[in-house]
Amino acid sequence: MSGSAELNAERDIKLTEREWLEHLMWTGDGRVARHKVFCFVAWSMLQRHQCLAQGSVYVSSHFANNPMPISELRDQIGRGDRSIPTSIFYWGASMRGSDAYMQGLKREIDALINHEIHAHRRLPSFFLTFSCAEFYWKVLLDLLAEFMVKVEPGLNGVKPDLHTNASLRFQKLQEYAHVVTLFFEQRAMSFIADVLKPALDLCNWYAVFEFAKSRGQIHVHLLAWREDGEPHHLMHKSPKPYATASELVQAFEDEPLFAPRHGDAALRSRLSDSEPAVREAAWVEADVWAVVRAGGEAASVAWQRTRECGRCLLGSHPGFCTPDHVDTYMSHAHVHGYHVWAALDAGTSQTTAH
Repeated sequence: MSGSAELNAERDIKLTEREWLEHLMWTGDGRVARHKVFCFVAWSMLQRHQCLAQGSVYVSSHFANNPMPISELRDQIGRGDRSIPTSIFYWGASMRGSDAYMQGLKREIDALINHEIHAHRRLPSFFLTFSCAEFYWKVLLDLLAEFMVKVEPGLNGVKPDLHTNASLRFQKLQEYAHVVTLFFEQRAMSFIADVLKPALDLCNWYAVFEFAKSRGQIHVHLLAWREDGEPHHLMHKSPKPYATASELVQAFEDEPLFAPRHGDAALRSRLSDSEPAVREAAWVEADVWAVVRAGGEAASVAWQRTRECGRCLLGSHPGFCTPDHVDTYMSHAHVHGYHVWAALDAGTSQTTAH
């Protein structure tokens, strides 16, 4: 690094600020990437320049021909008219990491969930989270050691021992966080495409990479669908295996999604049978998701009642869902060891329009 790599220096290929900063992170002896402050300053600079550029475009497109005085803007906001602040908020949706950007991702996910529900009658099959165990990932430590040999002349071509030297391992994982991040991202995407897709018969998925608030390490959340829509069709098998006949009948009566079957005397009789196998078979036949798949007003009414009673899915599993969770469109439920997301609010509340 000689200081001659300034952004606006004469070069054959014009670089954007993002491309220039990424090049600096990977070039030379790695001093830029290892610097404790540079990445934060660079990110701040990138965001500020993007804000200025976006702000200039916004002002020229909205107020070039009709400038608004500050006093008028204050009066407008004082009257409760927040149209201008709202439009400014959404104008920043292209800025990675901003609130508007994250809202845009949420709308993408909601749209994908709604499409799968209405086009294919299937809810998300899996919600999986993968974390980065960088201190114990042997392949990563070997790769990092090889990278260090290339960028640190002081090693004289000798790979450092990152497996047994705990203090050195901790130090280098912090200094070369960009290597860890890139390795995890590519390894996670390869795992999803090459392992999970064929093993779980995935047909669609949405992955979001984040950094933990506690230690700042990368992780990924994955929302995925199986081709056959499973295992959400198996949610009706989720009563506790040790539930008594009376508990099972009570759960059946308390669940609004079972409303169309509440008048079935024969089904109720088998739910209260002394044999657990008979009770389970009856519960499976009841099919809690039948009203959801059928759609229409019955589905909307059943889901509204589910929200009003403050839980989702089956009353035999209290505590898995609260009204706050319901209002976020997605709720967690345990199904044979899996965590799945049930986007019922997005599906049933709109079923009447489709």
